[in-house]
Amino acid sequence: MKLSNLMLAACLLTVARATALWAGTTVDWRGGEGNWEDAARWEGTLPSRMTEARINGTQEKPSQVTLAHADVLVSHLSVAEGGSNVASLVLDGPSLTVIGSFDVGKYDGSNGRFLVKSGHVFAGTIFLSGGGGPGQRGRGTVEIHSGSLVTKDIELGVSAGCNSTLRIVGSKASGIVAEDGLHIGVYNYLSLEKEPPPSATELIFDLDAEGVTPIFTWGKTEGRVNFPVPDAQRNGLGTCRLRINLLAAPPSGDILLIGSANPCRGAFTDLAEGGTVRAEFDGKTYEWKLTYGGGGNQCDIMLTDAALRLPAEIWFRM
Repeated sequence: MKLSNLMLAACLLTVARATALWAGTTVDWRGGEGNWEDAARWEGTLPSRMTEARINGTQEKPSQVTLAHADVLVSHLSVAEGGSNVASLVLDGPSLTVIGSFDVGKYDGSNGRFLVKSGHVFAGTIFLSGGGGPGQRGRGTVEIHSGSLVTKDIELGVSAGCNSTLRIVGSKASGIVAEDGLHIGVYNYLSLEKEPPPSATELIFDLDAEGVTPIFTWGKTEGRVNFPVPDAQRNGLGTCRLRINLLAAPPSGDILLIGSANPCRGAFTDLAEGGTVRAEFDGKTYEWKLTYGGGGNQCDIMLTDAALRLPAEIWFRM
């Protein structure tokens, strides 16, 4: 699926979100490992466009649901929403459309993971580790290996004390697009928490020989990366760290990580404009400079000025 088609799908999804009725019923996964298409694991009824699907599991018996055979449309979806729940969802082939919000890890002690091995995801807003209210100190991870993901917004580390990870593995994914971009850091809803602890967010890019599939934002006014900022009382400053891993020797040129319609607000933790980023592969250390003002519109986040450090500390330009 080409990027232009992904953006068209996103527009259609926005219209669908605005006109669809919200869920009238909730369907819960019964726990353990299994296939989404097994109605018996959903209390005898498969989730539909008018239902909220919830996948929860316990510490002793985590849930892992695999969606591999049928296209799915639901109103709302949560993975490890409840407190101290552990659950994961693996998409491997078909399409998954979530009309409203998609929660991955939410309340205190929860640990949720969404893995896209292949297939296409269309979601309203994706929340990793809660949406900013109290008692939402969960852990949420989204990991994309292939396929595509289209959403209005990805929110990471929005709740005080939570942990969020967004990981892009290699260059096989055909597109990762978020109209309003990434919103990262504490949102102290109605100032309900006094001196809330900071959240912790990681953006991980695993580079292969072709680089990595970048994240694109295209909203004319909102499309950007919003890094952590304090709340109105200067509480809850979150962290957002960039991690680069290598699956192979990386390409020699500049590497686009996030293509943005507007300049980002803030920066990665301890990584200012021109900061050094390093990663190792096969006994060699590769090094780049990070820029928040790359691309034709000077809004893209990129790795530039690639260099290679040999074991004998010999430098040369790639």
